[in-house]
Amino acid sequence: MFLAIFHTVESLSDEKLLEKYRSSGNSWYVGELYKRYTKAVAGVCYSYFKDRDEAEDTVMEIFELVISDLKKYEVQTFKPWLFSVVRHYCLRKKEKSKKAFDHHQDLKKNPDYFMESSDELSLSFLDGQVSRDMHVELEKAIAQLKDEQRICVELFFLQDKSYQEISTITGYSLNNVKSHIQNGKRNLKILLESQNG
Repeated sequence: MFLAIFHTVESLSDEKLLEKYRSSGNSWYVGELYKRYTKAVAGVCYSYFKDRDEAEDTVMEIFELVISDLKKYEVQTFKPWLFSVVRHYCLRKKEKSKKAFDHHQDLKKNPDYFMESSDELSLSFLDGQVSRDMHVELEKAIAQLKDEQRICVELFFLQDKSYQEISTITGYSLNNVKSHIQNGKRNLKILLESQNG
């Protein structure tokens, strides 16, 4: 019985699958569409990101969006609609990623990136421009920060994560992430100054 239904689903057109999905709400029908178009969608995603993992993640994100959008919109022809969604989604994602990267690079060009005023500690020691001893001191100082400050400082400065990425990783709000980084920077300055007399 199950196999008969399965073969029936396989033989349905995209548009019939959409009708069945809309009338039943059963995501199994979208699952068949997913199966039909995964490779093609992955190919388009890869052409945007040139990274297999990023492309695979994006495919999953797109099909989650598709399941939701198909409940809201009455799509007449699935394939052109799907690839329109894919292109727009990839472009938006790429643009967001570029903005986050550019913002981070702009911050790094700012001489006050690590500390608020020019007479405070420079970020240069994080870029490998100083001795190993300074790195050891920095690691010790970071380890003494409160957990939320330490995590945010390490992710932002040492792993080049954006505020949004840190928010996603930690579950902190964007405002909390910014606050933890600012407070962490101030406390680091105090700790490093005390270590160096």
